[in-house]
This record gives sequence, C-alpha cells and structure tokens, in this order.
Amino acid sequence: MTIACFHLTCKQASDESIYDFISRRFSPVVANRLLDPMVSGIFGGNIRHLSIRSCFGLLWDMEQSHGSIVRAMLFGSSPKSTTLLDGTAHSSFVKTGSKAMSMSFTHGMQTFTDALAAHIEVLLADATSTPWSTQHGGGVVVRVRDAGASAAETIVADHVFSALPAPRLAPLVQSVAPSAAAALSRLPFTSLGVVTL
Repeated sequence: MTIACFHLTCKQASDESIYDFISRRFSPVVANRLLDPMVSGIFGGNIRHLSIRSCFGLLWDMEQSHGSIVRAMLFGSSPKSTTLLDGTAHSSFVKTGSKAMSMSFTHGMQTFTDALAAHIEVLLADATSTPWSTQHGGGVVVRVRDAGASAAETIVADHVFSALPAPRLAPLVQSVAPSAAAALSRLPFTSLGVVTL
C-alpha cells in the first residue's frame, strides 16, 4: 500500500467511481471497509456508482495536482478550483461555504427553501398525481394543492421546481418533457431514513 500511496499516477481526463478511485489509490479493502460505510451515511448511495469528482472533489484535485493523495497531504495543498464541474465560476456563497466541513441552519434546512421562497415570487405546494401538460405560450399546466387546502387547483407556471423522488416525477412530466421523463425513470432511487440516538 505504501508504494500505491506515493507512486505517480497519470492524470485522468474523466471521472470515475469512488470505489474505483479508492481501490486504485489504496486498495479494495479500504474502499469497502472504510469508504463504503461512510459514503452510505453521507450520500445514501453505492460507491461503485457515485462520482469521485462530485462527492470528493478535493481528493480528485489532490491526485491531479500532485499525482498522489498522500504526497499532496505531506508536501503541499492543492490549488482550489475556481469553477464548478460545468465551468461556471464559483459564486460568493460557494466560495464561503466550501470552506466549511458541513453547513446547517439554526432552525433546520427548511430555512434555506423558506428564504428562497421569500426572495422570489413562488408558490410552494404539493403536486397532485395529475400529469402536467403544456399550454399555448409555453407555460406548464400543473395541478397543485396548497398547504392546508382541501381541493387542488390548476395553475400555469413558467418554471416548476420539484422535490419529488425521480420515480414519482417521471410520469407527471411525460407529456411535457418525454426525454426528461425517460431519464428520470432510469435513475436508481432509494429512500433513506436517518435515526439519531
């Protein structure tokens, strides 16, 4: 393992799974016994399918800049990326937030969505199981039920942001965006329950 920690690896142009990255850099044992339980607790996903660049970009950057994670830890810090994966420049929020190990709010994570809703003109509502449709002029027709309301109403929206799980969202958008519905149907999905004792 010592040799694997220090040998120079050619720089990769593309992404790879967390499992492949850790197995290559350290060993499959480290990937399975150390990273798999940790990643399951953080992301609720399979390390053989999750992206190292998306989940642990710092480790990817360390290998790219120094050829070795351990060498980067011992001999120098990696230059921080100034762009997101798609090339978009970091906002001030990302620059500040990326320094934190984790982030939360005093009154819970809903504080974030409440602030977004207060900042822009939005309607927060529960979608019904009625498929969405388009209207002449480009709007999306959606049936929603406002919190506390007994009956659903039909609205025309310019933009719809959904927090539904992919398997529930796919049939709703089938007539509006068939390619998105197909992609949503292919996404692996699992529910996750967290119990803190």
